[in-house]
Parts: sequence; structure tokens; C-alpha cells
Amino acid sequence: VDLSIGGASVALARRPAAAVARHRPAALRVVNPVTGAAVEIPIVIRNATAVADGVRLGLAFAPRDLDQFGSMVDLVHGDAARWLRFLETRSGVARSGGATLALLRLGLRSAFDHLHGIVRGEWARGPADAPPTPAPTAPLLLAAPHRIFRKAA
Repeated sequence: VDLSIGGASVALARRPAAAVARHRPAALRVVNPVTGAAVEIPIVIRNATAVADGVRLGLAFAPRDLDQFGSMVDLVHGDAARWLRFLETRSGVARSGGATLALLRLGLRSAFDHLHGIVRGEWARGPADAPPTPAPTAPLLLAAPHRIFRKAA
């Protein structure tokens, strides 16, 4: 199961993809693992793809009222108190400083690696064991056709 606020991807074993009615309203009935409550959320089956042992369904949530929307958010995002505890326990200032230094170091290293490749001519030559690049067989368009063939005003 792959879950997001827009819908879900669900695999069903031993079901043919052709037997699934697409673009019709349905309901997803599950037990929320955080609250333990059984919830029913209206869905629309967007697609059905055959997989090795059954079918994978692409579902779009279609809540009709605030209670169903709340059930959907609880199912996707989980327990709000758990998220608040997580945010309170992490030290955001120290981690953001370390992340900034890591990004700076990565950017500088990448810039020097590129400069080193330009100076040594590796970009012009390419790797020693690479086959030669074939010449293009069709002309390349550098702009969208509607911009090239635009009528003068």
C-alpha cells in the first residue's frame, strides 16, 4: 500500500485487472492503525494495472463531508500528538546549521570537480573507453515550432 493525501495505490492478489470497474465511486474500508477505529472513505478507482500475482489499483480519495475528510487525514498522517512530540524533541537550530554546512561543502566540492574537469579537458574528450558519439540524424530545434514560425504582427 502506498498512501498519500490524494489517494492510494493498493495491490490485490489473485484479481484480474480487466474485472475492475474504473472511474466509478467505491468505498475503502480499513482499520486505522493509530486509532484502531474502522473507517470508510469514499474513493474513485482511477486505474488498474496487472501485476505478477494480481492487480494494482490507483485510488483517489473523494470525501463528501468533513468527517470523511478527517478520517482520511488521520489515516494518511497518523497521530498529531506523535508529530508534535517529534517536532518538540528535535533541535532545529543545530540541525539546520549542520545541514547548511553540508550543503555548502557539497556545492564547493562539486564546483571544484567541474572546474578540474574543464581544466584537464575531460569534458571535451570524454571517458577513454567511451564509444564515439554518433552525429545527429535530424536537425535540432532550439525553440518551440510555434515560436520559430510565428507570423509578423
